[in-house]
Amino acid sequence: MKLWLFGLAALLLLVAPALAQDNRQGLSADEASSEEMEIASPEEAELPTEESQIPTPIVIVVTATPEPTPIVIVVTATPEPTVIPTATSTPEPPVPGRADVLHGEGGAYCKRGIRFSLRVLSASEVRRDIIGIVVEVTNLDSRSEDIFRMFDLRDERSRTFDMTGTSEYPQYVDDLRLLRGQGVISNLTNIQPGRTEQVYTAFLVASDSTSFRLAQRRPPCA
Repeated sequence: MKLWLFGLAALLLLVAPALAQDNRQGLSADEASSEEMEIASPEEAELPTEESQIPTPIVIVVTATPEPTPIVIVVTATPEPTVIPTATSTPEPPVPGRADVLHGEGGAYCKRGIRFSLRVLSASEVRRDIIGIVVEVTNLDSRSEDIFRMFDLRDERSRTFDMTGTSEYPQYVDDLRLLRGQGVISNLTNIQPGRTEQVYTAFLVASDSTSFRLAQRRPPCA
């Protein structure tokens, strides 16, 4: 019995180192295999796969920029009027009225020996048979006097027409009322020596007369 045990112990001593070596070799092989796997792992990671071969899509986002609102300017052309050429003619000068020729006429006139300087400021045809005249009169004497019927009107046919009064021409008062605001006085108002006044006079004339001029009623001043 002791011999058997002794022999078994000797066998174990012989087998144990061999088993230990085999185990070490197996561990070395496993470590080597593990290292190969670790080394191969990066290579396998670099190998392309089917999923890695699919290209990654690039998404392009297009944002629409709003265009500026156009400003529309509407220009309406106004058609120019059509000019119809007409024959040019030299306009005839206006025909003066019967009273127009009296404007600016004047001179020296006397009444009862009193001398006056007279000038026509305005003349108009009030009616076909009435000529109204505003005269500027200066008394050159030392006495006062009016100018009623101091001078007459004479037409182109040498007909003489008297200065009229209210009895022949009642509208004289209305005409004078419109002129008083301008400082015009009646032909019956005395003019003081050295004074200058504007006087309204009226003449009853023929309707067929065409022009007039002033005429001294009495003999010329001495």
